[in-house]
Amino acid sequence: KIEALLDHDKEACIELHRLLRSDPFTLRGALAIFALEADVEEQQVDKAFHKTKEILSKLQVSDAVQEIERGFSACRIAVETLRIQRQGGTPGAAGEKLIVEATPVSSLSALGMRDLRGIGGEMK
Repeated sequence: KIEALLDHDKEACIELHRLLRSDPFTLRGALAIFALEADVEEQQVDKAFHKTKEILSKLQVSDAVQEIERGFSACRIAVETLRIQRQGGTPGAAGEKLIVEATPVSSLSALGMRDLRGIGGEMK
């Protein structure tokens, strides 16, 4: 799969790899996906999303459809994470740390269902 992606478009393959290494459910990961700063505005997110989408669209390799779709999914989730952050609804660094440390579900009730990755929520 990787070889087919590299043969088709090396730069797009590198971009896909970079996307898939980041966690789009966290603010830090969402910012990393689009290479943006924390005080980002909606127009910047949209521009970065469309740019990344164009790059991924170049990867029309039948052997790697699942990985490419995971990249698109990560982008969509990152956009949603950044939208929630702009509205003041993300758990912030402290909340993300609780999730990473596998805090009991009963302690996470105030974070919201979207942030409960540790109990089965995951990116496709």
